[in-house]
Amino acid sequence: MTTGSTASKRTRKAATASERTPTSESVPFLSVPSRGPLDRVAVMHNMLLLGHKVHAPFSTHLEEHYQITLSQFRVLTMIGRFGTTASHEVSVVSGLNPMGVSRAVSALIERGWIKGTPDPRNKRRVLLELTKRGRDLHDQMLMPSTRMVAEYLFEEMSDSALRALNSKFVAMIQRVEARDDQGNSKFLAATHPDSIQR
Repeated sequence: MTTGSTASKRTRKAATASERTPTSESVPFLSVPSRGPLDRVAVMHNMLLLGHKVHAPFSTHLEEHYQITLSQFRVLTMIGRFGTTASHEVSVVSGLNPMGVSRAVSALIERGWIKGTPDPRNKRRVLLELTKRGRDLHDQMLMPSTRMVAEYLFEEMSDSALRALNSKFVAMIQRVEARDDQGNSKFLAATHPDSIQR
C-alpha cells in the first residue's frame, strides 16, 4: 500500500516532469530562471526559435501571394535597401550562403525583378539592382509587410529598450564575425568538435 508521503513525492515528480516536457498546447520556449545559475543553452535555443518563428509571415503570406521564396525575398530586400550591390555583399549582410544567394539572384533576374550589369571597375563583379517591376514590388508590398512584422514584434518595447536590444544584437554579430590575424573565423575555431573535452 502506498503511503501518503510516497504518493506526494510521486505527484511532485510527475508535475516536474510535465513542466519539462513540451506539449502541443505549451509555449515552446525554454524558461530561464531570474535567479540562480543561468542556462545559456536555453537562451540560445530561444534566440534560434525566435529567428525561426519570425520567418513565418514571410514564408506563409509572401510565398502564397507573390510566389517568392524566403531566400529570394531576403535578397530582393537587401538589394532594395542598398540600391546597387553585388552577390557576395548580399551574402555577407544577409547571412545567406553564397550558393543560396546565387540561386535566388538567378530566379529574381528570370522573373524580371532585378538586373545585373558588369562593374566598370571590376569586370568579374556583377552589380545588382532592382528593375522597375522589382522596385514596385519592394516599395508597395514587401517593405510594408516587413514593417508590419517589425511593428508587431516591438510594439510593446520602448525606444530605449529597443536600442539596447539592437546593441546586443550588433555585439553578438560582431563576436560571431570576428577573425584572427590569418583571417580565420574565431567562432568556428572555438566551436570545432575537436575543442570538446571528453
